[in-house]
Amino acid sequence: MTRHDPGPGAGPAPLNEFCWMDLKTHDPSGTAAFFSSVLGWDFAVDEEDWRKAVMISAGHHRIGGVSDLAQPVYPPGTPAHIACYLAVDDVDARTAVAAENGAQIVVPPFDAGDQGRIATLIDPVGAAFSLWRPQGFPGWPVPSPYEAGALPHHAVLACEDPERAEHFYALTVGAPLARAAFRKASIATPPRWEPVVAVADPEGVAARACAHGGEFIPDAEGPARLRSPEGLTFRVQAAHGAEAAEAAQAVEAAQAAQGARSARSAQSDQATGAARGTQAAPATRTASAARTSPVFLETDRLRLRPFTAADAPHLLALDNDPEVMRYINGGRPVSGEEIRERTLPRLLHDHPCTGTRGFWAAEEKATGTFLGWFELRPPADHDPAVVELGYRLNRASWGRGYATEGARALIRKGFTDLGAERVTANTMAVNAASRRVMEKAGLTFLRAYTDEWPDAIEGSEHGEVEYVLTREEWGDCPA
Repeated sequence: MTRHDPGPGAGPAPLNEFCWMDLKTHDPSGTAAFFSSVLGWDFAVDEEDWRKAVMISAGHHRIGGVSDLAQPVYPPGTPAHIACYLAVDDVDARTAVAAENGAQIVVPPFDAGDQGRIATLIDPVGAAFSLWRPQGFPGWPVPSPYEAGALPHHAVLACEDPERAEHFYALTVGAPLARAAFRKASIATPPRWEPVVAVADPEGVAARACAHGGEFIPDAEGPARLRSPEGLTFRVQAAHGAEAAEAAQAVEAAQAAQGARSARSAQSDQATGAARGTQAAPATRTASAARTSPVFLETDRLRLRPFTAADAPHLLALDNDPEVMRYINGGRPVSGEEIRERTLPRLLHDHPCTGTRGFWAAEEKATGTFLGWFELRPPADHDPAVVELGYRLNRASWGRGYATEGARALIRKGFTDLGAERVTANTMAVNAASRRVMEKAGLTFLRAYTDEWPDAIEGSEHGEVEYVLTREEWGDCPA
């Protein structure tokens, strides 16, 4: 591991998440040239370090270092890789627990001067990792999901047995890992922890990687996977800061077109139980988003894709139809600021534990018409076992079976690909149409309950209902 300065705003590294990386390479200069060209990282010698270690910075943030595998400390034949460091409270205790649960100790715990205490291990599925109790070091910054800058956002481990791996790390650190994802390997590659870097243009990054001798590795889902010429693998995902700026412009344009309607006061979107209503708005053709966004899921008539900033006008229209919002906020208007500051960030959020977003724009496959959205996301970001189903479609879509068709497809996706064990959905007790969709999708009534909302709306006095479907129930009778 290489020495580093805490940098501005230093504080303790968050525990139970990865906080640093080291590029272990046989070709330090070639590796620096590749990542500098592809991701824009800066590589510079730390003049304050007696070893003159090479540090990596993204913007003003130090995020890692470079280690030369030719040094005698590394065993001959050690392959090039990116070493990821996991912040823990007690390296010795956590190393012992890891060993008890099947890990191989490569480097026993040792003091690394003012950097803290470190140990290196190989987990039961074969992936190397390091435990680190940092001393006076905050680790790499935790970026907002909307921040670009080629900053590490989280880490992914793709392996043959992701459930075993996830259980091992939870036992080792005493809690589920934060900002980490465990996924079934879709192709035969050695299991490795791979940092996920937030960038403004993933497609451009992939193109630059290939142009500089790297390789794009096809993967079924999740952030795009790339490999350097020497074999260092990493992933890139879209940072949403640029999308947020574009969304602001799109919302402003939509507001200008709508005139006084868009100037109404904002109301809170209480759609945490998103299945409360299906939204209505005039059906609109989706612009470039459908052509540039990867498809998450298709049915006979629907296409579900990630949201982009170009969808802001659709959302503004959708959330300002009183009938659509009847069981969400009583039909009160939603402002462009609400769409820009609250709705879009929620719809653009990635969930590392599933390797996907939680909301998808719904289009009519035959025409590309924007219909609304579907939701399938874990209420707790670290646990994909329980996911919440939701939907909000425009009035032009009502009565055509789209909500049931999309819900069934998402349920299948959750149980077969995303590791879900239980799907839940919630709505107001008086929302008979939404309850029928849940039942047609295979969910059954679980309970009635009351919830506190800032503003009462018509029918809220009758409370809420929750429906549920387990993997076992679905397997016995697939919807």
